[in-house]
Amino acid sequence: MNAEKVMAMDEGDFAADVVRNKFLEHLADSMSLISSNGSRLHCASLADTSRMITMMRDIASGIVATAESQGLPSIAECGLELQRWCRLALHNEDLEVMRCLIPQIKEAGNELAREADRLCVNHKWKSSRRD
Repeated sequence: MNAEKVMAMDEGDFAADVVRNKFLEHLADSMSLISSNGSRLHCASLADTSRMITMMRDIASGIVATAESQGLPSIAECGLELQRWCRLALHNEDLEVMRCLIPQIKEAGNELAREADRLCVNHKWKSSRRD
C-alpha cells in the first residue's frame, strides 16, 4: 500500500473518531440533562409524563440507530435498555405505574451516559466534564 493510501486511511479513521467522539459527548450530556429532568415527572400529569417518556423512547431509538451505524454496540445495547423501560411505562397507560418505572428509566439513561463517557476518547473533555 502506498503512503498516500495510508495517509487517506488515517485521515478517514481520524474523521470517524471525531464524529464518534462528538456523538458520545452530546449523548453523555443529553442523558445527564434528561435524567435530571426526570425528577420532575413525579409531580407531572399523565399527559406530561407520557410525553416525556415518549420523547426519551424516541431519543433512545435514534441513539440505537446512530450507535449501530458508528460501530458502538455497547451504546446501542444501553439505548435498547432505555427503550425497553420507556415502552414498558408507556404500555401501561397508568400514571402510578409510569411513576414507579421512572427510577429504572433514569438509571438506564444514566448507564447510557456513563457508557458514552467511558468510550469517549477525548480525555480533556472527560476531565472538564467532571469539574
